[in-house]
Amino acid sequence: MGLFGATSEADVNDQVGLVENSISRNVNAIVLASSSSQALNGVITRARAQNIKVITVDTKVTTTSDGFIGTDNSKAGAQAADRMGALLQAKGVTTGQILIESSVASVQTIVDRDSGFQLELQSKFPGLHIIAHRYNNNDTPTALSQVNDVLSANPGLVGIYADNNVSADIVGLINGLLVARFALPPFIATLGMLGIARGVVLLLTGAKTIAPLPDAFSSISNGYILGLPSLFWILIVVAVVAAFVLDRMVFGRYVYAVGSNAESARLSGVPVNLVLLAVYSISGLLAGFAGILTTSRLGAGIPTAGTGYELQAIAGAVIGGTSLSGAKGRVIGAVLGALIMAILANGGNLLGVDPFYLQIAIGLLIIMAVYFDHLQGLSFNLLRRAS
Repeated sequence: MGLFGATSEADVNDQVGLVENSISRNVNAIVLASSSSQALNGVITRARAQNIKVITVDTKVTTTSDGFIGTDNSKAGAQAADRMGALLQAKGVTTGQILIESSVASVQTIVDRDSGFQLELQSKFPGLHIIAHRYNNNDTPTALSQVNDVLSANPGLVGIYADNNVSADIVGLINGLLVARFALPPFIATLGMLGIARGVVLLLTGAKTIAPLPDAFSSISNGYILGLPSLFWILIVVAVVAAFVLDRMVFGRYVYAVGSNAESARLSGVPVNLVLLAVYSISGLLAGFAGILTTSRLGAGIPTAGTGYELQAIAGAVIGGTSLSGAKGRVIGAVLGALIMAILANGGNLLGVDPFYLQIAIGLLIIMAVYFDHLQGLSFNLLRRAS
């Protein structure tokens, strides 16, 4: 079977060549995330003429295929516009500027979503105007730079619509803007964005499970490398990179400095706002990555999956030694804290412990960890005053 997904989605010529190669190899079936609704019709027709099953994903082609997996992208964009307009109206905002931040200009999926968003916005919310449409080619630094430039040049910006791979990162960037530019408490900013993101997901999916998903996608989280689950290796890679950045790079020192005392860091020449934007953007990117892995693990897109994970993430970090007051914590500690949480959950299930008791135990662990961190902070302050 030939399987072509997002890695080649932006290049029509590459996809045509891949399909033709699959035809010459006489495969049984082709699963294709087509970059265009029409450009691949010829090779799809040739494949089907040789009794090769062709299933399209995400973008529905105009020729006959053997199946389609995906959503109406124009409708998805329109739903995003409706949700954005409703959220702004709830805050009393009926006029303002909107930025569209897209990944690749030539991909039909992106074109349909962006078009649906623009048409719905113009139709139902005439006071909201699109002032810029940027393309970042799925490059996160480019996306962050583009958004930051538009924000700097347009203080009247009230909304950002982002599609595809940069969406999670843009959510993190918005969190960073709320904290850095509007001085909102981090917990409130991220909690509010959590509620918004969940609502958007439920609206876009109609609160329905998206299934089936391609086997190759499910194999990302369910596969094995050297006899160990692929998720284990992903954890190791992410942890090693994060530890290196925090312990060995200037940016990591900046993160600890801002977490300790933002004003002192600013007076020392640390670009506090940029550090905050970067930290929250990275957090959003990793959260999006975790969502992809969870979906792959489950083999279906479940809108309510991950509910309550935010408390487990807080618990794992705090148990691992991360201070809620900032400037303290190591990557290895957070990993060990997450392992302790997993051991508690899995061990309790194996021993037949009531899961409600496990929730109580986790809550108590969080309280105890925060309390001991508070005592340690008091001891440190007393020693500093004494000296």
